[in-house]
Amino acid sequence: MNRNRINRILLVVLALLGVGVVIRSLVGTSDKEGFIVWTNIPKGQLYHQTIEVARPVEVQIDARGSFEKPGVLATYGWIINQLDHSVVWQMTPQNTKLEQGQLGRTVSTFTLPKGVYSVYYSSYGDRQVPAGERTLWAKLTGDDDRAWFSEAERWYMALKTTRKEQAVDVRLIEYREETPHRSDIWNLQRQTGFKNERFNFEVKAPSRVHLLAMGDYVGQFTDFAKIAKLENGDVVWKMTYDNTKHAGGSLRNRVFEGEIWLQPGIYQVLFESDMTHHYTGWEDNPPLNPTAWGVCMRVVSGYEANIGELRPFDHPMIAGILRPGDDADLVQRFTLQQKTGVYIHTMGEYTDGEVFDKGWLENEAGAIVWEPKISEAREAGGNPKNRQEDDFITLDAGVYQLRFKSDGSHSYNKWNVNPPENKERWGVSIYALASDAVFSAEEPVGRGGLDEVIKDVLDGARDAIEDVRGSLRPTNGAFGENERVLVNLIRIGNQEAVSEPLELVESRNVLRIIALGENEAGRWRDYGWIEDAKGRKVWEMRMNETIPAGGDNRNRLFDGQVILKAGTYRVHYQSNGTHAFGDFSFGPPDSPAGWGIRIAEVQE
Repeated sequence: MNRNRINRILLVVLALLGVGVVIRSLVGTSDKEGFIVWTNIPKGQLYHQTIEVARPVEVQIDARGSFEKPGVLATYGWIINQLDHSVVWQMTPQNTKLEQGQLGRTVSTFTLPKGVYSVYYSSYGDRQVPAGERTLWAKLTGDDDRAWFSEAERWYMALKTTRKEQAVDVRLIEYREETPHRSDIWNLQRQTGFKNERFNFEVKAPSRVHLLAMGDYVGQFTDFAKIAKLENGDVVWKMTYDNTKHAGGSLRNRVFEGEIWLQPGIYQVLFESDMTHHYTGWEDNPPLNPTAWGVCMRVVSGYEANIGELRPFDHPMIAGILRPGDDADLVQRFTLQQKTGVYIHTMGEYTDGEVFDKGWLENEAGAIVWEPKISEAREAGGNPKNRQEDDFITLDAGVYQLRFKSDGSHSYNKWNVNPPENKERWGVSIYALASDAVFSAEEPVGRGGLDEVIKDVLDGARDAIEDVRGSLRPTNGAFGENERVLVNLIRIGNQEAVSEPLELVESRNVLRIIALGENEAGRWRDYGWIEDAKGRKVWEMRMNETIPAGGDNRNRLFDGQVILKAGTYRVHYQSNGTHAFGDFSFGPPDSPAGWGIRIAEVQE
């Protein structure tokens, strides 16, 4: 046999060996079957499917991934139980057999009990792990191209039942977000990048809370949770490397889970994230329970009555320049007798990066203690230029000046676009966090004050109202045969703001209004009113025009007649966060379903 013939035979053999290698590398990628089959998986992906198992079934998992280096997988699959988020199966270096290059394969058979499961496969790898085998190009150039990068699309994962008749017991379903637990104080999971979310709560007695917080640590935490006491700003708990543990996946994934003890006070829990490695944008392999990225705070059983959401507007108001008009320049002096934690809130007009209606705080000498930051403003409802800001700060004992200035348009009851949702908060106000705070305040002075606004409102009322008549009387909440219902805003729950248009075409319209609301210490918490086309109040619930509505003495009833001229009006009703239909914190009124406002036209 001559040399050329031998060479040709060797070439054929080498070619056949090459084909064999290719075939071997493709085995298990195109011929897989099952209720989940993922093949040709590219690099940098997270595959996810939720399944529901109707009764216990035996399943077989056939999966291929790549090793970063011996003992460390770069790409792999796993399954978690959605009920308790426990890992029921995971592809590990121990159950994965090295095949060729960095490729490894596992075939596992086990029983899945009845339940709902999440199946995952991640191909991000982990840049936090020092590179194992690298490509030749990477070795020559110093790049981070790792050997397993070239094995993408040769990975797969397939799940099937070992007995075909059991296939009907497994169903693919859409991912189900967990319903809030009744003990949740704040649930902020599945967090994305560039977030700064906060929740304020009040602890009335020593209590325990359970925390589950998951974030990103690369030398320091960039996605993290912490809890601070608002009265003094002290951080009472935060995620650290020492109090967290590895959350699975990339080494950067850290989790805290446990209970902490909180003393009475007012607190803020915060979750902050940067633009890298988060729930919708992983850079490395995600944690084994990806949906827990963020924070969930839950009250421990037995302490439920001690903890609730902070409602700062229900706290004592130290000072307030509220409902200012156009071209306002107002100042209100107040004195604190002791160091006091306060909540400050301002609402005004922000347009094109400028603040046209601005509230701020000065000390007695005129130095600014607090002022709004455009970057921290958020929408206040209505037109986007209605913006609001708030903060929790601690003030030393002393004299302060609350200030507010506005431009010549878009102010309280002179809106040139849609007003904000809680327009009665337009301006700036400060509230004491502690109920025993000692303070005193002078009346606001300056230009564009509340007296001018009230005059404008009264002018609007005089334009629209011809008469208010009819004795205030207890009612069964029913309209008579000669009364045609025009507006029916009732069964209003907590924290609602509802409205309906009211078109009156007759020159003289006799209306009967029945309105139920809450008044506490002279301040309306839940109440109704009517505005004209210019946004001016032409009628509103007033304490001296209402009578007790039964139940708790906060419940007040208006039942009377108002005569309005022809025009376009809007009827409003607003409630705060406590004591409303479906959740009366105190004794309900005699007619709880009537909580709200109803208006009927009286046929005379």
